[in-house]
Amino acid sequence: MQKCSRHIICLILAVYPLFGAVSINEKRPYELVVRESGPAEVILEYSIADISMSAVELTGKTFTEVKIPGALIYHAVGTPQLPFIRKLIKVPENSHIETNVIVHSEELIDLSAAGYPDPIVPVQPYRRKSDQRREPLAIDEAIYQAAEYYTPATTDVHTPFNLGGIRAVALDFFPVSYNPVEHNLKVI
Repeated sequence: MQKCSRHIICLILAVYPLFGAVSINEKRPYELVVRESGPAEVILEYSIADISMSAVELTGKTFTEVKIPGALIYHAVGTPQLPFIRKLIKVPENSHIETNVIVHSEELIDLSAAGYPDPIVPVQPYRRKSDQRREPLAIDEAIYQAAEYYTPATTDVHTPFNLGGIRAVALDFFPVSYNPVEHNLKVI
């Protein structure tokens, strides 16, 4: 897949970047760049270089696994297993944090046309390897039968924490959503 640029601008009130930028390389083929930073806001721009898909087998059924190399996987049992990116952002004491995502472009990926006709793999509870065949498949049928795009959120800001005298928050960004009826991914 060629590099697809997604311009997502996150407006975070009264925050400062803890890490200036992450470069695209083999381990993290996505980029989060600070475009502007001031006392009241920081504007971040995001781009992604690659989304990988593969067929996986789970309890005798074939599913499609979607990954952004270097990204994390959302783990709500039974929901589609979708990648997300987490960044730590430095914040001042007693600050109010909001995010505003501006989508400049999006890409729709028809998974069947891409050679992956099976649904996205649902997140499963932790199981020992010896118990894999005995446990029933955990799947949220309401999500998998809905004709709408599923994503846990566009962004999620966690509770502030202190890390070595620095107050910070974890910002989760979910660039991929899934429509199980149309069997499409939407990448912002």
